[in-house]
Amino acid sequence: MTDDYRRDVETALAVTDCDELPPTQPIADADAPLPLASVGPEDGVPSGGVEARSHADSDGGDAAAPIAAAVTRGDDSSTFADAIRLLAGRVEALEAAAAGYHDRAAARERAIDRLHEENQRLRAGEHRHALRPVVADLCRLRNEMLGQAAEIGEPADRLLTSFAFSLELTLERCAVVPMRPDPGDSFDPRRHRAIGTAPADDPSADGVVESAVADGYVDTAEDRVLHPSTVKVYRWRDLSTRAEDPH
Repeated sequence: MTDDYRRDVETALAVTDCDELPPTQPIADADAPLPLASVGPEDGVPSGGVEARSHADSDGGDAAAPIAAAVTRGDDSSTFADAIRLLAGRVEALEAAAAGYHDRAAARERAIDRLHEENQRLRAGEHRHALRPVVADLCRLRNEMLGQAAEIGEPADRLLTSFAFSLELTLERCAVVPMRPDPGDSFDPRRHRAIGTAPADDPSADGVVESAVADGYVDTAEDRVLHPSTVKVYRWRDLSTRAEDPH
């Protein structure tokens, strides 16, 4: 402790006899806080007196107290360096806590966005499920119109074809599109439904689509077949083998 600091402390702690006070000067309140220099770091009190200690205690410890004590005592540079390192460590801890908070907030935002997307998909699925009976009836009605148009001929066929095209646009708004296989395509049981056969002239034609009877329909939103196309399929029969077979 320096001589100046010791002298200031002794002056501040000097007790004044109350009888020597002038009559007009009130006696100091015993509960009033001590002056700034009344106590020092040797007493375990941070720079600033009793009030500073109470504030530091309520905050869980004042990170600047070691620096203030070092300044008051006039310590060398090594003590300052230790105090600054302590303060820097606490600042780094606060930065790490803030970074962790931001990471958790970002994770919550991602979870909210994911739940919102799932909710939107579920709602869209519910809407499609509610419209499924109506879509099935529209698909059936369109196929019937096209079938009638092919049978009755001019000029009513153009009117029915126009109505069928309007139904096709309506189905597209429900994410449903028609599909129609071409003659010569391989038969796919997932996309085609055979309702008849035709004799094949070559064994390689066995299982090939001969003609499409009615369109099928695909749900583009879920990428799945709603109704398979109705087709006729070529079948190969080796008549010579059957003729040689006694049974």
